[in-house]
Amino acid sequence: MPPTRLRIAGRPLVLEAAPSVPAAGLFSKALCAALPVTPATRLVDVGCGSGVVGLVALRAGAAHVLFNDLQRAAVEAVRANLALNGLGGRADVWLGPFQSIPPEAVREATLLAFNPPQFPTALGERFPAVEATFRDGGPDGLAVVGPFLDWLAGLEAAPPAVVVLSSLLGEGRARDEVAQRGLRAEELRREAAPVRPALRPVVEALSEAERRRRGLRREDGAWTKRLSVLRVTRG
Repeated sequence: MPPTRLRIAGRPLVLEAAPSVPAAGLFSKALCAALPVTPATRLVDVGCGSGVVGLVALRAGAAHVLFNDLQRAAVEAVRANLALNGLGGRADVWLGPFQSIPPEAVREATLLAFNPPQFPTALGERFPAVEATFRDGGPDGLAVVGPFLDWLAGLEAAPPAVVVLSSLLGEGRARDEVAQRGLRAEELRREAAPVRPALRPVVEALSEAERRRRGLRREDGAWTKRLSVLRVTRG
């Protein structure tokens, strides 16, 4: 598949992606639109996939980005995309779970960004196995979000984290998870996002009360969910 040329948050990019590596979806675009980047920004792009968020940060003038993912295919895609965009000089790549990122790299960072796998599999949608690594959030959607917040709360010196979360987790659930760990959340951005066609039968099978709890609305014949970009800091 040839590289794709696109603009995200007003920044031009050339992207390559693999089937098991997320490219420029609605969640990553919302995260990019809310990301506060200055020339002093040193970003850790956690669970970076093909590197969209970190690449946009570099295009916006960030001093440095550390790209992190536990998939080798993602790391390879990031290296290819850094080369395609001529941005390799201000970037490094770390292969492994976010808990393995070197402490000195986190101490040097001014910002973390994360678009975690978060689909609640208890809702019943079946997606292709190749998508599981970046969609499957466990039964309640928090299988990755929870450990990330635990890691963030346990860091000796934690920079702010900007995280994009879906209302499918449940109204107020994300903020509750943040507060339980002594962290604080500030909403930077909120937007409606269309529900994928494969999920529509699942949504329509839910009770009206459950749809409200998960921020699902029907407008002009189409279902939407809500995306929130949160800035998470120490309490």
